[in-house]
Amino acid sequence: MNKNLILGIIIGLVLVGAIYSLVKTPFKSSKLSNLEFVVYKTPTCGCCKEYIGYLKMNGANVKVNEVSDEELIKIKNQFGVPQALWSCHTALITQTNADYTQTNADNNVNLYLDNKILRRPAYSPRKSAYFIEGHIPIEAIQKLLTEKPDIDGIALPGMPSGSPGMPGFKISPFKIHSVKNGEDKGIFMEI
Repeated sequence: MNKNLILGIIIGLVLVGAIYSLVKTPFKSSKLSNLEFVVYKTPTCGCCKEYIGYLKMNGANVKVNEVSDEELIKIKNQFGVPQALWSCHTALITQTNADYTQTNADNNVNLYLDNKILRRPAYSPRKSAYFIEGHIPIEAIQKLLTEKPDIDGIALPGMPSGSPGMPGFKISPFKIHSVKNGEDKGIFMEI
């Protein structure tokens, strides 16, 4: 056999193996490993399933709550997501060891977790729970968890082409908004 042919086959196999391991190996992200993402979606949403796979590939512990369109709207309203920033799914990020049954007599809001209504202080600085609306890239989630800003969550409105879980190519920068007290507080991050 030709030496060049054998060398070419060996190099090809090494490259295929390297590419396969990169695609199949989850990203190392200790920031996500101690977190739980509870994703609220409708049963028919295919891109939501792709986004859930993206979160899992990045080390997140993900629970899925399939809800009706009406229930999803109620959840978005309870989290305080402005309608102009809505996407096809909403998620709550919590620390797996955190207690979310604490109440604040001054300012409470109901939240759903595994179909149970929980109460937590609304609109107060917290380091243990945020919502994420839509197909948010992992870089924005990591920034949110590192900086722990005094906001309720972040949102990427619509379903932009090329965003995590969405097919197509990225056409323009993803403008991720910060939300507090049910209001859009401007751009949190542009990717």
